[in-house]
Amino acid sequence: MRILHIASFLGNIGDNFNHLGTRKLLEEKLGKVEWFEIEIRETFRKNYTFDHNFADYCNTFDAVIFGGGNFFELWVDYSVNNTSANIPFEVVDKITVPFYFYALGVDPGMGVTKKGINKFMKWVEHVNNKDNFHLSTRNDGAFDTLQKYFPEGFDENFTHLADGGFLVNTREIVDEIEEKEQKYIGINLAGDMLDIRFDGELSYEKFIIKFSASLCNILENYKEYNILLIPHIFRDYNVVFDILNQVEDTYRRERIDVAGLYQGNDGMIDTINSYNKCSIVLANRFHSNVIGLVLDKKVFGLFNYRQIKDLYKEINQVNYFDIRSNEGLDNLFESIQKTLSNNSNVSKSLLQDYLNESRKKTFDYFQELWIKD
Repeated sequence: MRILHIASFLGNIGDNFNHLGTRKLLEEKLGKVEWFEIEIRETFRKNYTFDHNFADYCNTFDAVIFGGGNFFELWVDYSVNNTSANIPFEVVDKITVPFYFYALGVDPGMGVTKKGINKFMKWVEHVNNKDNFHLSTRNDGAFDTLQKYFPEGFDENFTHLADGGFLVNTREIVDEIEEKEQKYIGINLAGDMLDIRFDGELSYEKFIIKFSASLCNILENYKEYNILLIPHIFRDYNVVFDILNQVEDTYRRERIDVAGLYQGNDGMIDTINSYNKCSIVLANRFHSNVIGLVLDKKVFGLFNYRQIKDLYKEINQVNYFDIRSNEGLDNLFESIQKTLSNNSNVSKSLLQDYLNESRKKTFDYFQELWIKD
């Protein structure tokens, strides 16, 4: 089978983790799949357009998958539907093969307008009238967003699925960790949208000072642990540098490591193995949380953007902390110290039912590809 996959493949390691889970699951049913890619960021750069030539190209494949990713953003004003899935009505009409808008985030973070809502509603109605098109959202609060901003019942146009990262069988890709290896606390902090992420009690600058001081306290009291800072995109290095500038020189030289950021699938494997070295994970980005959870790590969600709070609500867990406030940071590090002192961990069994159900729902969503009339 030949499948055209439209998504982001370079620049954010979390996207690669997402696609890994999706592709592996589909290959369980379909066997060998030839994957062809369109990098969606080329449409952002105006180097590629979802036009009639795109429709003709789609029709040369057995199916098309758009996503997963955060591509139903609701604030892309130039788009026909106010999102990055900027496929005009007449182009939709021309595509005849199965087309899956797969596990997409519906993100109001950059603003939502009445005009944008109306454009998206009109486009969704048109797409849903096509038997070969399928719409789905992911478990980052997308359904809550649809229910908040759109008329009652509009969310019923979408199937609700887990992000593809929850489908990854990590045992197939991680390196075995020797017991004698260094113990790490893994930390991912997002370096983009800082004005939005830190709009509460703590400014970004105050957060860095308090967070760095708390890290030094951990290093002082738990000498068997080192820190591993794990970036997902290049902007995350800005936060890495700011933290390193705040901590004591001895810690900076001897107790804190920084993971590399290699792009594409090979880089994703390298990043997963960085997480796998860690006993606990402090996770700010959406996929940092997903990776830590499916690796069966003790994960502390760092909430300063709605996706994290919404993710933990979706998976029925509460181990996230509002890092925009003094109280939230205090509670975070108090909880970390209790975990380190008790040498406690979280069993994957807390998520296993959710992971199993996620696989089943994803299989059902794509079943047209292997169930013929």
